[in-house]
Amino acid sequence: MKISGGLFLACALCVALSGFIEKSAAEEEMRDAGVNTKEELNLLKIEKLSEEVRDSFNTSRNKIETIEEVNFQLSLIDGWAKRLDEVKDFTLDSDGVSASSEVYDEIKKYQSAIFPKLRDLYGPIAKRELWIDNGTARTIGSSYKEIEIISPMFIVNRAINDFHIEIEDSLLRMRFTRATYKWVKSGGAYSYVKLKTPSDEAVGYWLGKRFVDVSID
Repeated sequence: MKISGGLFLACALCVALSGFIEKSAAEEEMRDAGVNTKEELNLLKIEKLSEEVRDSFNTSRNKIETIEEVNFQLSLIDGWAKRLDEVKDFTLDSDGVSASSEVYDEIKKYQSAIFPKLRDLYGPIAKRELWIDNGTARTIGSSYKEIEIISPMFIVNRAINDFHIEIEDSLLRMRFTRATYKWVKSGGAYSYVKLKTPSDEAVGYWLGKRFVDVSID
């Protein structure tokens, strides 16, 4: 298939224009930040992320009581991981490399502290939501990585399946490893689902049910 000279020229111009626009945007971003090089700009971005993580250590001490507050924390962690993932494409000097490694460790430390807390809080939150249907819930096990949910509706397997589908994404993002469903508190049959989730320290973000690991070499 032959490409006409006019079409070829138009394509070439589009590529050149795209590169020019990208370069102009980068230069404008550097001017706004008051720096002269991409390395300095990228270091500023990493330092800003580091500052946000450190500030969150203070705000995370505030009482978390609602599912909205839990979801905010999960979104925050996902957002940090996505921004950290962009560091791989950054042009960095030695200071930038050192700063990116430090913020990576800061995020790991934050996650190690917040995830057990979020899971522990999720039990009472779920319990309040299930109360209207005579249900209850609790988180158990090491670092509260297991959740047990009890409801009369779980006497029907379809109800277990439908309920699990509804909350599975939230359980994955909080890094639960097992969900147990019972229709009575003691005795009777029960079902459980094992969840494949990363460790609390693992830095990354979720695309649906797939975890995207982010590591800084």
